[in-house]
Amino acid sequence: MTKSMINTTAACELVEKEAEILDDGRYEDWLNLWAAEALYWVPTTPEPDPDDPFASVSLVYADRSEINDRVSRLLGGHAFAQDPFSRTTRILSKPRATAREDGTVVVESRFILHEVRLEQVHVWSGRYSHEIVTVNETPMISRKIVLLVNCDRPLPNMTFLL
Repeated sequence: MTKSMINTTAACELVEKEAEILDDGRYEDWLNLWAAEALYWVPTTPEPDPDDPFASVSLVYADRSEINDRVSRLLGGHAFAQDPFSRTTRILSKPRATAREDGTVVVESRFILHEVRLEQVHVWSGRYSHEIVTVNETPMISRKIVLLVNCDRPLPNMTFLL
């Protein structure tokens, strides 16, 4: 195997692992998947401009500090909209990875996510785009973009992690 094949395989495995960790509610483990220069973005436009994320409204636009705050609220009992927690399960398509010349691997996948909370069931679907970097020989998420199919339509309250 070439080095890029090993990197792309590990990157795809990381995306699959992330989905499992989120569905299990293991948020501290989820934080450990992120690189220091993290960006988690859920835009409200179907085709956002990746070079100008502030050109439109976002449901979530969080750097590493804000990601940490979000998890702290969830785990610290300060996310009242998540009391009780949502139960989720994700179904991912086969992730497809592309290695860039700079060593970053971009992993694209499609998802369907079922969320159950209280007496409501919501179905979320769309595309994930993960940028994976290697930090001390460990693959980590540096950027995650969630493109919801219905991002430009009225949405229910999204207080969990996509």
